Formats: sequence, C-alpha cells, structure tokens
Amino acid sequence: MHVGLFLLFCVWGFFFEWFFGFFWSVVGSCPWIYPNSALRYTSWEIAPLWGLGGLTVLQLSKTIGGRDKGALVYVVVLQALAMFWIAVLSIVA
Repeated sequence: MHVGLFLLFCVWGFFFEWFFGFFWSVVGSCPWIYPNSALRYTSWEIAPLWGLGGLTVLQLSKTIGGRDKGALVYVVVLQALAMFWIAVLSIVA
C-alpha cells in the first residue's frame, strides 16, 4: 500500500513540477531550472523527495485526524529518509 502511494506521489510530483516549470517558461521565465537534467524543469533525482513529501502529508493528516501522537514516529522516519536523500544528492553533485 505505502509503496504504491510512494510511487504515485513520485510520478505525480515529478509531472507537476515539470508542467508548472514548462508553463512558467511559456508565460515568462521559470524560477527554477535543473541544468544537469535533460528535462530542464525537473529531475529524476528529485522524484523520491516528492514521494516522501506526499507520504508525509498523508501521514500528518491521518495523525491530526486521529489525534494519535504515536503516529508521528512515522513522520519522523519519513523526514529522516528525505534528509538522507538530500545528503546523498549533495555528495554526488
């Protein structure tokens, strides 16, 4: 279940980042550009962050709705994974 949602958020975020970047470039100038990506307005390296962000928002909404403080552990784990991925990208780049 969570893997499917993760992949859905990865693809969804990736597509919308590219779409809005392309739209802004048509209207004026895009405020972000990935110079090392063939897609210019997004990068495959960022897709996991979209997935982690989507799962974080979903878990936070469940936690707030259910008033379960214990469920915040999952949010902390997701944020740790996001920070790890950002560290990996900064070392590789």
